[in-house]
Amino acid sequence: MTPAGIARALETAIEQDLREGRHPFAVTATFGTTNTGAIDPIAEVAEVASRYGVWLHVDGAYGATIAFSGGHRDEASDLEFADSFSWDPHKWLFQTYVSSCLLVRDRRSLLDCFRTQADYLRDAEADPRKPNYWDYGPEMTRPARAVRLWATLQVLGRRELAAAIDHCVALAEVAADRLGALPDWRVVSPPQIGILTFRYAPEGYPAEELDAVNAAVSRTVFESGFAAVLTTRFDGRTVLRLCTSNPNTTREHVLETIERLDAEAREAVSRGWELAP
Repeated sequence: MTPAGIARALETAIEQDLREGRHPFAVTATFGTTNTGAIDPIAEVAEVASRYGVWLHVDGAYGATIAFSGGHRDEASDLEFADSFSWDPHKWLFQTYVSSCLLVRDRRSLLDCFRTQADYLRDAEADPRKPNYWDYGPEMTRPARAVRLWATLQVLGRRELAAAIDHCVALAEVAADRLGALPDWRVVSPPQIGILTFRYAPEGYPAEELDAVNAAVSRTVFESGFAAVLTTRFDGRTVLRLCTSNPNTTREHVLETIERLDAEAREAVSRGWELAP
């Protein structure tokens, strides 16, 4: 569906809700799906949301990190249209788990949701010019999760982070180019922000058998300990998914991974597809 088509579909859904007495208050778009890295047309969705007074939230948990990129940051420019967006540095900014952020256009939105006037907090009120962080979320106290992210930003700096992210994006493109040069492989969804899906699909074999082979190839390479190329579903079929979000991964690693997948797939053919999914 085209961006204009998605915007029309959203407007149609809102109009139908209004006719039936429902009052939609929010719409969620995605910036970088986990499965394929797909990006919704944020600007077009925002225009519809604005006309109807609907809050636009963007799920940028994985993809929003592209804003730190050097060569691809323009792809994130439409995030400025969001009223809020989520972002998980632990997904692609090299942090440990539970490093997650919610960013809002107007901080008063958080205060309206979470601020409390409990008597037992009165004496702990800070200078009104400084934020009380319990007013900005559901936790009154919390561990210093942000310190890890702050340290990474301070030590690496924007230039090193941009180079690392650009490197990750390029690796998925290397994989797609190599797969395009191999017979019997099909790129299912093109590389987007470091994510690529593909499938071993020689002519003349039933789709169900190819599902089993792709699953078995993934399992074999994973169990070898060399690479984790897991499967997902795309248009009802089993496909392989490569997510190149580790800056320590090299071009040679990616090419070797593709060669191993290819060798395992062709070995499966020679065994007559005697593989269980």
